[in-house]
Amino acid sequence: MRALMRIRSAGLLRLDADRPILDTMATIGFTVLDRTADELVLGAIGRPWAVGRTRPDPDIPFTAFDEPGWAKMIANFSVSDGVLATETRVLLTDARSRRAFRLYWLLIRPFSGLIRRRWLAAIDNRTRVRS
Repeated sequence: MRALMRIRSAGLLRLDADRPILDTMATIGFTVLDRTADELVLGAIGRPWAVGRTRPDPDIPFTAFDEPGWAKMIANFSVSDGVLATETRVLLTDARSRRAFRLYWLLIRPFSGLIRRRWLAAIDNRTRVRS
């Protein structure tokens, strides 16, 4: 997972095994949008198809942001009936960003799935250790 994330970030992101996943996600622009007893929702605005994807204006609320050329991304982690799951949703703000994301997703999808499975395994492992 460390290697995949380093490749994805063009070497800018280094994962530390002891660092919480939330801290790592914050370094790539994700913020907590909602947190309940059984769900954590994170959001980011960026260009995952480009290195250095940063939100253009952090003062615009996530829900109101609609500037062309960007992706609004939501990732969640939830627990229901003892099952831990994650889901990611992406809203592209214009046709050009949809085309760019489509090409990006064709390349990254298998690795993205692997990263998510590793996240879930790490979360499961940490919760078992604490119990």
